[in-house]
Amino acid sequence: MIFNQSNPEPAFILNSITTSFLFPTFSRRTVPGRASSTSPKPPNVDASKLHVTFRSTTDRPTKHSTTITMTGEGWLFLFAVLINAVNLFLQVFFTIMYSDLECDYINPIDLCNKLNWWIFPEMGIHAFTTVLLLLNGQWIATALNLPLLAYNVNKVVNNAHLLDATEIFRTLGKHKKESFVKLGFHLVLFFFYLYSMIVALECERGNGRSVLSC
Repeated sequence: MIFNQSNPEPAFILNSITTSFLFPTFSRRTVPGRASSTSPKPPNVDASKLHVTFRSTTDRPTKHSTTITMTGEGWLFLFAVLINAVNLFLQVFFTIMYSDLECDYINPIDLCNKLNWWIFPEMGIHAFTTVLLLLNGQWIATALNLPLLAYNVNKVVNNAHLLDATEIFRTLGKHKKESFVKLGFHLVLFFFYLYSMIVALECERGNGRSVLSC
């Protein structure tokens, strides 16, 4: 094919087609996950101005378990609860024994021998608890125990604390009434000591205040 040299346009077109077939150009495909060679390079960063912060896993806030420790007041009222429970069960035992005597299930001599053995321990336990509360400055608890303490001391001084088998039937109503009153009194003290122990524990866990200040 002959072209006119005076008109170079067909020759230019032919050269372009030939070059496109002989030397094809392939477009670069960007593979996912890889940076393209034509992507802009990141700017130069001065290493002296680069600050790297490492955070340890221990920096995360952790939940601290709450530990409750009992103070002197807590142990005092816990001891008072246990000791008062002993007196509470003793009064229940006295009431049952008086009912057995009234129903003629036990003779007066056996009744007096069994109950007289427990009278001094019952009075001594209550007196010891009252003195312990007084020495620790628990004025409200001491004031609650003073009436019964004075009543027991008065019976011991007048030698009227022991039961007499010859007069038990005549004074049975009085002894039953006394046992019921003491039973209710120790029941009230039991819940008071239990409440005071819980308040002491809450104050220790909170602000460390005493029971009276709470």
